[in-house]
Amino acid sequence: SMHPRFLNSWTENDWQSLKNSLGDDLKGHLFFYGAGCSQPAIQSVMVERLERLGFESPVIYPDTLGACRATCGKSSGLVAILGTGSILLEYDGQQITNRIGGFGSLVGDEGGGFYFARLVVIDYLTTSSDMGLLVRNQLQEVIGSSPEVLARLAGADAQAWLNELGARFKGIDLSYYHHRNLNEWLDISMPSVRKYSGSISVVGSYGFSQRELLHQLMEERSMVLNVVYKSPMEGLLKFHASEWTNT
Repeated sequence: SMHPRFLNSWTENDWQSLKNSLGDDLKGHLFFYGAGCSQPAIQSVMVERLERLGFESPVIYPDTLGACRATCGKSSGLVAILGTGSILLEYDGQQITNRIGGFGSLVGDEGGGFYFARLVVIDYLTTSSDMGLLVRNQLQEVIGSSPEVLARLAGADAQAWLNELGARFKGIDLSYYHHRNLNEWLDISMPSVRKYSGSISVVGSYGFSQRELLHQLMEERSMVLNVVYKSPMEGLLKFHASEWTNT
C-alpha cells in the first residue's frame, strides 16, 4: 500500500510506526515491488525514502513485474492481475513486453473486483433489470435503498465504497455477475491468450476467490489456467531464493 503518490502525506509518526513493525534489523536485501513504481524517477524517490528508513540498498520494481516473476519465474508467459482492477501482461522471461487493459475503473478493469461491484450496483439501481426480488432485497439490507446508494455514488468516497463492496456481498447469490464480469474480461483477453497456446497465470484477490469459476469458463474456451495466487509473495520468495542460490 506504499504507493508513491501517497508518500507526501506520510508523517514521521507513520514512518516510525512502519520501522517499529519491521524491527531493528533492516540490513538484509530488500526487493520492493509496488504499484506506480515503473518509472526510474519514481524508483529513485522510493529508494531515498527506504534508505532514510534504514535499509542499506533497496531495489525497486513495479508490482506488475512481481506478478510475472511470481508465476512464471524466468519463463515466458501470460499473466493476469485480477484484484480490485485488472491487467493482462505479456512476459518474455525477463521483462514485460506488452500490457492489455489496466486502464483504471473509469474506462475498464473488466475482470476485477471493482467492475464486479459496479455491475451489481447498476442492475440494483435499474428497476427494469433481470435482478430477482430475493437478491434485490438482500442487497438492500447490505447497501441501502436506491436513494441511499445514489447518495453514496455522489459522495467523495464513491470509489472507495465500491472497492470494498465485494466483501459485504457474502451470502448473496451473485454468480450471474461473476460470470458476466469474467466473460467480459476473457472476451477482451482472447487474442493475446491465443498467442500463448491458451495458457495463463493469475495473481490477485478477486481472481483467487473466483478461481473455480475462472477455470470452468476458460475450459469452455479451450484455455488453460496455470497457477493462481492470491498474493505474489510465495512465488517471489521462490524466485529470489533461486536467484540468491545461483549467485
